Amino acid sequence: DAFRRPSWVELCVAGFAAVMISRTFQITTFFSLNGACYLLPFFVAGMILRMYRAQLKTADLTTIAIAVVAIVILMQQASNAFGGNEISRTSVPAALCGICGTYLMLVHCPRMRLAEFVGRYSYSIFLWHSVAASGARHLLRAHTQLPNAVEFSLLLAVGLYGPILLHRLVGPVPILSLLALGVRASGRKPHHVAAANATTHPAPAQISDVGRGRR
Repeated sequence: DAFRRPSWVELCVAGFAAVMISRTFQITTFFSLNGACYLLPFFVAGMILRMYRAQLKTADLTTIAIAVVAIVILMQQASNAFGGNEISRTSVPAALCGICGTYLMLVHCPRMRLAEFVGRYSYSIFLWHSVAASGARHLLRAHTQLPNAVEFSLLLAVGLYGPILLHRLVGPVPILSLLALGVRASGRKPHHVAAANATTHPAPAQISDVGRGRR
């Protein structure tokens, strides 16, 4: 969204298209494009929730989200226990389960400063986490053999903070920022950051609108 802010309709279409592409084709693992396509619907859901948090925070949607998550998990466990058809991670039910889980997490979980800090760089992490973690894994395994728990912890840290470091290094350089992070050359913040800031510090008009809606 470096050039134009997408509407929620366009985001929904993009998310559904990503689900269908992952379901239909064997996407190349080059630069972890398969993983990026798989994760795109969940990132899109997060963007929509950030854009319309006040409108989407309703008891009815919460009930639907809880029901979808519970039903998908129950059916998956039942298929494992009784030999049913497994729910593929690229299937529409799995995507809906993940999106509803995202909704519950973003709307109803308590706010945490660490999560908010990491969230400022969520798009950069989405783009570069697999590259950073994969590179670190190859380097580690070429020179040492670590216990699985230690290796996982190190790769998790690299996958999170490597993209954050990249963001902070190339962010001030307009052309690099545009190419690597999707930030417009004018220096405008990415919409996921702007939306997060607007949610945290709404403008007076927004506060007034929300207040009128509640009344």
